[in-house]
Amino acid sequence: MQGDISFDDSDLLVSDPSQLYRDTGIDLIHLDRIQALIKDRAKARYAGNYEEADSCRDKLNSILNDELLLEKGYTLNLMDIPRRDGGGSHWEISNEKIEKYEDSQNGASVLEIAHSALGLASLDQAWLDVADFTLNSNNKDKELERYVNQAINKLEIFLLGRKYSITGSSIDDKVQVKTVMSSVPPELFGRKAADAAFYFSLAGCKNAQLFEYLASTAKIEMLRYGRRQSCRAVDIQHVVERMAVAGIRSGKDDGGLFNVASELLAEKENPSGVGCGELEGGRYLSTDARLLSSGKFSLHSTRPLMCLWSFMAKQRKQKAFLKNAVAHYCKDRQKVLPNLNGSWLLNREDNNVGQVNENNDDMDGNIIFQTIFEDSTRPLVVDVGCGVGVSLLGLATLDDGILSHGKSVEEPVNIDWEKCNFLGIDLSKMAIGYANGISYRWGLNGKLKFVNVSAESFLQKIKSTYPGEVKLIMIQFPTPFKFCGHDSDSDDNEENTSGNSQLPSDQFDGFMVTKTLMMLAHDILEKSKGSMLLQSNCEDVAVHIRDLATEEAGFQVVNVPNCVNLDDKFKGRKPKRMEKWIASGGKRAEGLGWSRLPLIPLCGATEAEISCIFNQIPVHTC
Repeated sequence: MQGDISFDDSDLLVSDPSQLYRDTGIDLIHLDRIQALIKDRAKARYAGNYEEADSCRDKLNSILNDELLLEKGYTLNLMDIPRRDGGGSHWEISNEKIEKYEDSQNGASVLEIAHSALGLASLDQAWLDVADFTLNSNNKDKELERYVNQAINKLEIFLLGRKYSITGSSIDDKVQVKTVMSSVPPELFGRKAADAAFYFSLAGCKNAQLFEYLASTAKIEMLRYGRRQSCRAVDIQHVVERMAVAGIRSGKDDGGLFNVASELLAEKENPSGVGCGELEGGRYLSTDARLLSSGKFSLHSTRPLMCLWSFMAKQRKQKAFLKNAVAHYCKDRQKVLPNLNGSWLLNREDNNVGQVNENNDDMDGNIIFQTIFEDSTRPLVVDVGCGVGVSLLGLATLDDGILSHGKSVEEPVNIDWEKCNFLGIDLSKMAIGYANGISYRWGLNGKLKFVNVSAESFLQKIKSTYPGEVKLIMIQFPTPFKFCGHDSDSDDNEENTSGNSQLPSDQFDGFMVTKTLMMLAHDILEKSKGSMLLQSNCEDVAVHIRDLATEEAGFQVVNVPNCVNLDDKFKGRKPKRMEKWIASGGKRAEGLGWSRLPLIPLCGATEAEISCIFNQIPVHTC
């Protein structure tokens, strides 16, 4: 060895010869040769032999360009010392993108870029009825791609900037290898990378590299601050839960983030106060070290689903949040902010026709099943009013080994899920964009598709053109109509209907589940000898849908092993709506066909169902 080579690992990243070679392509032999040539060149310059000095420089360039092929942004800089000052040379191999990263901080932050992308996705909501802001799907995709590339460039510069600076000198004959950047930039402190991932997922982003970069950034940031006393266990949980909601999966695209979080949570001995018990069916109650280290943490774990449900359910907060995102987008694009007044509803199958774009490529007139499914003859499972698609995303990934819970609790529906196609229908463009984005990144293209279309029109499309059998149609937790009581003409009716103005006024005006829809579903399933699954957390809604199915559309109730018996002791609490229904003498969801347990695999549970289980609120399943 010509010189003494030392490594600096002060920033918690392992800096050793093997890591250096993996990241830069530079090994110790090359460093030894470079140092020797630098010394020979310094001697030649001091002796006035500039021809020999130039020859040494040519050899250096040959090593760098022909042998090392420094294609990752690394360059060699020589700093010659004049002879009057003693002569010699200092040298450095550094990544030029480090300087570019510093320059990139003058623009919008990654989180601001993600916020603008979310604002772009929110332009289609019904409450933003401004013609100048209507973008066709191609222009919208290009706009989103611009934001995605902008974020990737900033993250890539940052992640590549976290490489090495290799310095040496012909004077002291020492070579030092150190990482240049010791911490995450302030714009990505705390959970900002996780928030950006959440925003991009809601915007319908399909770029897997972006989410991998965000997960890697979150891991580096967690290493920086995770062991501080000021970092609570709940802070770590919030980061990984938001990453899971964005579609990041353990061991697949989390970049080691979940393992780091597991170690830190174990060190903190879970002081957040969240229990480590399990829900029925083997679901982990909390995001703890045990779950994170199991390799099964994902969107379908309990706490990420609760996080998603909380966002989707809180309409007033959600509305203000998305309005703010639209304002951010308008500012970024230098557009005049439109009037954002008016009512709207993002959650699940909104009855507001204003959200349906008849020119959307996903609309029923343009769907050809042979082009969206690899094998359109496979049995089909349909989720009507699928919302953000959690149920179908879970059922379509039964065989990937990620899910943190068993395949079934009580499953009278005889379906080989792994051999099915899956189709989700919803009127919310943002919900459909979120679901399709995750489906694409999870590699489910060809077996899972979400479409933005009215339920009745698309069921008609399935009835007339789907080549295979339809094994199951699911209607899960439809947005309920306003409570009207058992007797809609009762004196209390006016009071009972004065609730949420965004809900359908009653079961016949604006409610998604209509007689026409039920009759279409019956015709489809009768031909295939398929089944329908009904679920709601509102007893009156569940009873109404089942009565509509059996009395108007010709469905027959299927018996289940564990029927609801009202004599059984109820462990949870009765919602006020349920108490009103009982007090009004409403028909109860009990007996034949009403199941106490889920009827499809637990991985197919929606975020609303998990919230009910978590909060011990009854789910009425038939």
